[in-house]
Amino acid sequence: QHINLMESSHHQYSHQERTALQLG
Repeated sequence: QHINLMESSHHQYSHQERTALQLG
């Protein structure tokens, strides 16, 4: 379960970075 939490955090970070890139 601990790994799941870490993965979730990483996924959110990736999503935010992608949005920032799209916003340019």
